[in-house]
Amino acid sequence: MLPRIKSTMSEMEQALATRDLAVLQDLAFQPGGFGQDDGLRLRCWGALVGVDFESLPPLDVATAAETSSHGDRSTVAKDVNRSLWAAGERRGWSEKVRNKRRRALARVVNATFDSSQHYYQGFHDVAAVVLDVAGFDPSGERRALAICRALARRRLADACKRDFSDVSIALKLLPALVHALDGELGRLLFRPDDLDYALLLEPLWALSWAVTLFAHNVDDRASLVVLWDRLLAAPPCFPLYVGAALVVHHRESLIATATEDDAAPFLHGALSKLPGLTSGPAAWDAIATSARRLLATTPPARAVARAPRRLRPYLAPVRDVVRTPYFFGRAAPDGPTLLSAAPASAPAAAPSRRRNGRRRRRRDDQPLVVVVPVRRRVVVARRFSVAVALAAILGGLVTENALLRAFLEDPTTWWRALVQNLLT
Repeated sequence: MLPRIKSTMSEMEQALATRDLAVLQDLAFQPGGFGQDDGLRLRCWGALVGVDFESLPPLDVATAAETSSHGDRSTVAKDVNRSLWAAGERRGWSEKVRNKRRRALARVVNATFDSSQHYYQGFHDVAAVVLDVAGFDPSGERRALAICRALARRRLADACKRDFSDVSIALKLLPALVHALDGELGRLLFRPDDLDYALLLEPLWALSWAVTLFAHNVDDRASLVVLWDRLLAAPPCFPLYVGAALVVHHRESLIATATEDDAAPFLHGALSKLPGLTSGPAAWDAIATSARRLLATTPPARAVARAPRRLRPYLAPVRDVVRTPYFFGRAAPDGPTLLSAAPASAPAAAPSRRRNGRRRRRRDDQPLVVVVPVRRRVVVARRFSVAVALAAILGGLVTENALLRAFLEDPTTWWRALVQNLLT
């Protein structure tokens, strides 16, 4: 095992040196993610969200926090004062140490936002995870601030608006994703024709999952940071896929609850508590792997298109915004392309990514996505079959309909004869 760990670390160092984000994405989904070195993990996170620590301008976080023009300081103060309890208890922090680190957290959060953005309750949980990995010293604060700003302006931009209306629309995709993973469970939980279940169709029970990247819900640090490795390596909509996989992971307990009398009110609470009931990195590994597989086979637009007929009216608002895997999260109007692969200082030779088992070059302006395998041979064969069938029908119309009649009378025999003639 030890040689593999060393190999993985060397691969990460090489990927960071060459800005090969495709390799970092693959490594993020290995067991253990980016490993146990917080310094290396932070560098990987920075690369994935478009932050180059080497080119960060000199910045005093305290000054940036004091001069920030956002209007939610009182809310930030209240939220920060309630934070870091679990971390403090886990590590034996004294109250003095906890308060010192709360002040660092408040500085990072206040410096993240300006007048064009809105702080929301829960972002302090996001910043706490980043600061915990970066370190509570001045250098750690500066690096944490850079990542928090990148998250607020890109990946979590929908949550940093005046309200959560766009987030609510994105969450509507969850029932369709659960149904794609487990049709039986999807039919049991999401019933548009039953008013008692209407609350489940509006998955506010998953709101904190999406806007805090599960930071508010998962207390186990080892599980959370590895989960973040995967979340930051995938498109912004990936928390929804993790949420769907999480629901299916607990299918047995949910089915048991759903079969009880007057189950609907209890299901909402049961669903909201699922992250806290999921223990251990191994369970989250399985959930993340399932979510990644689902994203590869069923991207957002396909999930909407293939949703059960009974869910389609409910998914109408989602249909208008699901154009790419980037629908959840917006780039700032004057910001770079969402999850652009490399900063301006990156070398001209762009990293490559895998597609159909081969590696191909990616343009600098092309966004990085979780690659969806495309079976081109199947598509070509299907199109060829349709073309041959149409040619046969048209030919039959010209030749007294003989071929047409043969095709319509017995298509299977017709196809076998055609293939045999082609092979001979």
